[in-house]
Amino acid sequence: VIVDAVFASAEERAAIQEISKRAGVSANFLWLDAPADTLQSRVSARIGDASDADAAVVRQQLTYETGPIDWVRVDAGKGPTQTLTAAKSILGI
Repeated sequence: VIVDAVFASAEERAAIQEISKRAGVSANFLWLDAPADTLQSRVSARIGDASDADAAVVRQQLTYETGPIDWVRVDAGKGPTQTLTAAKSILGI
């Protein structure tokens, strides 16, 4: 299962981790990082996407105080193919 969301607060991250624990499934949690300009460019290029986020939403999200992030960080700034390769390597698949 891929859970795609911001998970900006420690409480949100803890909640999703608790859900997987209660379900009795092993889980890997990845935090995707990319430069702000890359994030804004990507969201602005979306067409027909389920998300209603735009560049203003990205700018707002970048102001969030996330606290410590103990998820494995993945550099998502280079593009989807490189991000997928990095994630698969981390996950051992």
